Amino acid sequence: MSNLYKNIVALCESKGITGGKMCTDIGISKGLLTDLKKGRRSGVSAVTAQKIAAYFGVSVGYLLGKEEIAPKTTLNLQLFASDDIPKDMLPIKTKKLPLLGEVACGDPKYADEHYEAYISADEDIQADFCLRAKGDSMINARIFDGDILFVKSQTMVDDGEIAVIRIEDETTVKRVYYDKENNVITLVPENPTFKPMRYEGEQLDHIAILGKVVSGQYPIE
Repeated sequence: MSNLYKNIVALCESKGITGGKMCTDIGISKGLLTDLKKGRRSGVSAVTAQKIAAYFGVSVGYLLGKEEIAPKTTLNLQLFASDDIPKDMLPIKTKKLPLLGEVACGDPKYADEHYEAYISADEDIQADFCLRAKGDSMINARIFDGDILFVKSQTMVDDGEIAVIRIEDETTVKRVYYDKENNVITLVPENPTFKPMRYEGEQLDHIAILGKVVSGQYPIE
């Protein structure tokens, strides 16, 4: 039995409802709870975790057992009848962003631009698409293997910002540094076991910045 399941059960009891009602209210499969209870899975998707946390008015961190105190948060008002909405809560405004596949946090890898799914994000996140991080070259920037990166489409970033860069037909995530005087761009990892990647002269014709990484979300399953 997973800790996540225990936390969901405790939250249901505090609200005086069954797990089945929760599933019905937020539109997820009741079989998910059964799988968690029997240990067939230890987590849920990031989107599902956000729905459950919003339903109970707690943070995702609290739901996953990463925070000891349940902070007061916003609730998704679409999940409640108007009479059931706590008066001191505000609605979560979200939008859906396309998940375009994986991007290398290590050596550049093939860029897959097929939509893999859609990721729900807070409306305030200024992003146009998402990518799933692959590798560990950016761990000191708290970007880990499997994280979902929210990216704002733009062809330039400020010196030292983290960007998604296309190198011919491959992509990578690195900090970008410019040496305009010598016409050099250096892509710098956030892991000392990886070396910076330096491009100059005609090499610059084969690289392009696809966007700025503006936020991230850790994997939940």
